[in-house]
Amino acid sequence: MSNAPWDRTPWWLTITICLAFACIAIGMWKATFGRAQTPVPCQRVDLPVVVNLDDVKHVHLIDHERNAINGSPVGELAPDAIDPAPRLLTLERDNADGRRRQDLRGIPTRAGFDRDEYPPAVSEESGLHIDGHRSSVAYVPNAENRSGGSVLGRALSGFCDGQKFIIEAGRP
Repeated sequence: MSNAPWDRTPWWLTITICLAFACIAIGMWKATFGRAQTPVPCQRVDLPVVVNLDDVKHVHLIDHERNAINGSPVGELAPDAIDPAPRLLTLERDNADGRRRQDLRGIPTRAGFDRDEYPPAVSEESGLHIDGHRSSVAYVPNAENRSGGSVLGRALSGFCDGQKFIIEAGRP
């Protein structure tokens, strides 16, 4: 006969411990898989949401947006860009990666720079259009482009797809 601790444990304590572990496991399973996650509600407002880019931190992004809206080819890398680009944009997160691929196709990368597209890929106005036009693309410093994308994402995070927005220059 062995002197192991489990040999001296009362049967009722062993069953209690097993039941406790089973209840914990079932509770964790239900919390993870058993209940549908409540979606975070989004909002839609009548007026366009204004996304404020900092006019000091985002100089190149602002210049690119203004040039695209005015139809100016300064810094333009996509010769078939929309001319002029729309100022009022519509939030459409679905297939943003696909639209970004369409806009950036054929435009080589450059060390230290990102290829910025206007209208941005999260808008339904970006991507390849039926008439063959696509977004305006320009090289901008990568830290500036990622910072601007972060500002855009934060400003639009609580809004539903279909929400109208504009990108403004100015200190937020």
